[in-house]
Amino acid sequence: MPVAEVEGVDIHAPHDGFISYFNSPYYAHQKATALDIYALNRDYNVAFSPVAGRVMKIHSFMPPGRSFLQQHDPEQLIILASKNLQPRFIRLLHINSAVKVGDNIAVGDKLGTLIRSGFFNYWTDPHIHIDVRRHGNLLRAKGSLSLTPRSIHLPISMLPDPAPSSGHDLTLVQVKREYILAKTKSALQINGVYGFVGTVNATLGLLDAGLPHYTYGGIHFANNIHVTPGSLLSIGSQVVGTVIDTTPRFAMFQARPLNIYLNGQRVRGLSLYLYLNNHRLLKIIPLTPGGLFLKKGDSAQLSFHPITSPEPMSS
Repeated sequence: MPVAEVEGVDIHAPHDGFISYFNSPYYAHQKATALDIYALNRDYNVAFSPVAGRVMKIHSFMPPGRSFLQQHDPEQLIILASKNLQPRFIRLLHINSAVKVGDNIAVGDKLGTLIRSGFFNYWTDPHIHIDVRRHGNLLRAKGSLSLTPRSIHLPISMLPDPAPSSGHDLTLVQVKREYILAKTKSALQINGVYGFVGTVNATLGLLDAGLPHYTYGGIHFANNIHVTPGSLLSIGSQVVGTVIDTTPRFAMFQARPLNIYLNGQRVRGLSLYLYLNNHRLLKIIPLTPGGLFLKKGDSAQLSFHPITSPEPMSS
């Protein structure tokens, strides 16, 4: 299904997957000029093309080394030219390529397999990174065009208990060394996507961020609303960030210094995505792999504390 557009280039994602504009530490994701597309099962998987175009170049290189990766996979930057009258150049990363220069690619064609990249951290799932450019140096990190979210044309609806005022009750559905996945009631559906709720000026939106570990993040709104830099972003009653830039459909924010706890155990943070299905999942990241002593099926409560507040006792 189409999820974003860049100057005539339509970007698609699997209907049961999830996406992120801002949940990344890298420059393009701080500027809303790149999109990450994930498969629902979160494991190594076939990489299906999110765009149509012709393969222009495949550039191989070695990403940074990571101690948690037993095997250090090389990266391949796949560059497609769109078939517009004025072509745009589409960059795809984190794929072990099965295509070659000159191939014509349609949406949904197999590009190769997803890899675990040295650009990832230990909690990062395999995914496709995509950005689009007009011209220039196609290998450098900067220079991509702004993305416009595409409505999926489903009605706006509130899910039960969208923003509880105290605590955030969760059910743990997967417990791994690298992270925990939990179901949450603090969810909202906007234009066919689901996510964890934040508020700016009393307006509800979907959070898209690594909070607080990536420092910057985004919040998506249903309609064109008036939000100005300096507005406060809250989760429930707790202020967690300050808006630094806006567009008609989303705002970028800087996270405030914050500690997050799961059942009294401090965690590194939350990975918050836009789901194209009704899974309503939170990814909770331990301070170190294996650092949270919980199991699947447990109930848990999430709490937020400014770092100036006394830390709660561990339960």
